[in-house]
Amino acid sequence: NTILIVAGDHGESFYEDGSVTHSGRLTESSIHTGLVVWGARLYASGDYTHPVGMVDLGPMVLDLASMPEYRGFQGSVPEGVRPGEDAPAERRRPVFLTAKSTVFEDGVIEGRWKFVAGALGSGERI
Repeated sequence: NTILIVAGDHGESFYEDGSVTHSGRLTESSIHTGLVVWGARLYASGDYTHPVGMVDLGPMVLDLASMPEYRGFQGSVPEGVRPGEDAPAERRRPVFLTAKSTVFEDGVIEGRWKFVAGALGSGERI
């Protein structure tokens, strides 16, 4: 009756985009992180390859504990993680991103599309 969840809040860049950074930009190496849900018999085993946001963790924990949904959560249990559910061909619910470091960036992923807008520390748009 134990569920273990390990989630990465950001990745690291080791010259994948020409620089070494600690989640400084919304590049693939910074936003593509791991999420492991172990001991969750209610969920299908294997890899789930669609984007999942940190905002989805609360609803997933309640779902795994067989507790009622909390309407105050903004996230949801991703489609296709429960046994017998088909994973969508493309996840159409947006996942929002933000980086507040030397460069301020906000972004959104929806399906196979990613949009990032940002500003340098001085407020200059990039």
